Amino acid sequence: MSGVRITSLILTFSFIILKGYSQQPSYRLINIRLVGINFKSKIENILRLQSYYEPAGLRLSISSQEELKVDSLSIPRINNSSEPNFLMLSLITNYQSRHNISGSNSLTIFCLPTQPSNPDFAAFNALGFAFIDNPNNGDNLILACVASSLGVTHKPDSTKFISDTNAIYVMRQAKINYSTDCSVFKNQEETGLMAYYIWNEDENGNIQFDANDPLAHINRSKKENFGIKYLKQDNWFFKPFAFLLKIKICPAHLIVLVASIIGFFLFIRFTKRFSKNKNWSLKFVVWIIRIFSMFFLIFINGFSFHLIDVYHASNYVLESQIVDFSQDVEISNIKSKVQDKLFFENDTTTNLSSQIFIKKKGEWYMRRNAPVLIFQLNKENQLKFKEGSNSLIYRNDTLVYRVQNHYVKIEYINDQNEITEERVFDYGGKEIFSTEFSTEKPGKRIVLFVNGYRSPFLSTNEFSRAVMLKRIVENKIEIERTNNKIYRTDIHGYWNHWNRFDDRFIEKLQPHHVFYVDGHHPIKTSNYSTHKIPFNLSLLNNLGDLTHFYFAASNYPSVCSDLNNHSCKYVSLPKFGVKKTSELLPTDLNYKGFKDRKESGIIAGKNLTQLLANHNLYSQSKDTLYIVCHSMGFAYSQGIIESLRGKINFGGYYIFCPENPSSGFVNPLEWKEVWQYGSNEKIEDCLQDGIAPQSGIRGLENNRIFFPKSLYPQLGFTGSHFIGNFTWVFDLKESQKGHITLR
Repeated sequence: MSGVRITSLILTFSFIILKGYSQQPSYRLINIRLVGINFKSKIENILRLQSYYEPAGLRLSISSQEELKVDSLSIPRINNSSEPNFLMLSLITNYQSRHNISGSNSLTIFCLPTQPSNPDFAAFNALGFAFIDNPNNGDNLILACVASSLGVTHKPDSTKFISDTNAIYVMRQAKINYSTDCSVFKNQEETGLMAYYIWNEDENGNIQFDANDPLAHINRSKKENFGIKYLKQDNWFFKPFAFLLKIKICPAHLIVLVASIIGFFLFIRFTKRFSKNKNWSLKFVVWIIRIFSMFFLIFINGFSFHLIDVYHASNYVLESQIVDFSQDVEISNIKSKVQDKLFFENDTTTNLSSQIFIKKKGEWYMRRNAPVLIFQLNKENQLKFKEGSNSLIYRNDTLVYRVQNHYVKIEYINDQNEITEERVFDYGGKEIFSTEFSTEKPGKRIVLFVNGYRSPFLSTNEFSRAVMLKRIVENKIEIERTNNKIYRTDIHGYWNHWNRFDDRFIEKLQPHHVFYVDGHHPIKTSNYSTHKIPFNLSLLNNLGDLTHFYFAASNYPSVCSDLNNHSCKYVSLPKFGVKKTSELLPTDLNYKGFKDRKESGIIAGKNLTQLLANHNLYSQSKDTLYIVCHSMGFAYSQGIIESLRGKINFGGYYIFCPENPSSGFVNPLEWKEVWQYGSNEKIEDCLQDGIAPQSGIRGLENNRIFFPKSLYPQLGFTGSHFIGNFTWVFDLKESQKGHITLR
């Protein structure tokens, strides 16, 4: 009997256990990686951490606690933003390159090596990365990161389990779909005011269509800041066939040249016969006439060359059949074909446009159109180009009155030609939904670095006047001017090589996006182009636009060895005697060159607008721009500012050694902070900036910051302009003028 009871008890107990086990909740597991930045992260109560969200059906698993060594300038700070900033994205990219993270339920939390009085965290909905400050006990911050990554706002308390019933309900409904792809917060689309499109059409104007990839057969090759002009020449007499010193040579040139030479020799023979056996005075007159006729021959040929060139310029067209293309020209090689300078020229534009090349029945056509291209697709899957537009209209509602970027819209039509569906794509092929144009996103900090003159005579390894002078004589050719494009990296190596100058700014400003733009222009746009002191130096050497700069650089005195007893007010110049040192520096302002650089900056500003529009289609008005510029980059930045005024907030403007500063005006009331850094024109001559002599920018008379005296030995003609000599600005205290405010 006792055996039966024991068996019964065992069965009952087993049933209770099994029943209880079967009623246990099925937890969704979230794997947590804790990555300490430059230290090993610690957890106070790992059991509490793992089980805290169990009432919400979640269980945490601490799968890794590791340390990641990074440079101090690469450590982000926690800020109040719904999206990661530039340094956060850089840290994520750094970590991803070392680890293969798989699984949709993984959350990597970076523990930053800071000890603030009020520790904070930053987590982003659907992104598998978060950041916390590192207090002594960061357990609650880790738990808050988990909730925030699920789209739930919850601040854990000291309890063992979550007790917030509302948060429990929301977290149970939340979809755990962490993404480890931070590219959603980046946009690598190329900028340019002119978007290039190429496609094939059949005899009915239909374009091949792929339902799985609607833009597959609309080739989107590149963006540039220029379009293409075509020299459509039906008259063989003016059809170019060769180049001579950049002049297009056509039969008309040869016929005029041959005819004028034959006429000249016939005239010489006639005058020779006429003056034969005549007195000396008549022969002298004939010789004078012959000399004048030779000059007339040169003039008539030069004038004819000019007239033919004008004729060619007037015959360039933007829309035409390209009769010089054979039928074997395909989409793959059309880009190289339009580089043939005999028939095509770049046409610089200042407005958003589309450059279109179409092949139809073996013939090529080119046309220019608006930035929004509209296509129609019928029920037979026949796609046709309809028209271009400057506005983006979706179902009769205007999403954007005047677009800031390039788009493709496909209208689906029925048998009655009625529009049944519309789809919008950006230039890269990503589909854009109408709600994205009406959803305002939080503002971001944008930092833009604008470099100045890029000298082919200096390298990142040697910055000295002696090296520069030697290379000017050896290589007189300057680098081509900027293409006005926006880049995400310092592709020219202008900033970072010099004690990581840009990284220091990024660490201070903590931007969401960092861009670089090239403000380089030839030296003829600088004040040295108008410099004629001591007098016309073109008689001395053959350096073209570099002549006056080279003369000043080669004769300017070095920094005096005794800074308390200067001897640099006068300088002895070969062939010119003793002159005031200040006479070597350009004093006449080159307003035309300044305007030229500013107008280029306007184009760059429009390109930057495209990038800003990519991440906030609704409006850029909440974004804040910070500009760091150097030398020629100042005039260029002025154009960028003019282009963006009213479209974005102005945060900080940091101007280093502006070239021709007096030609510019800056309104300090537009900016949260603005500073002009450079040398002081009132101190001794040997300490002056010889590359871009300094003066005050109009409007910033009270915002100028000069070199500290401790750096005087490093200054001089090149040293006072060298961006690498300005790292002292990062050490200025908050109470000092020129301090860069931490963001």
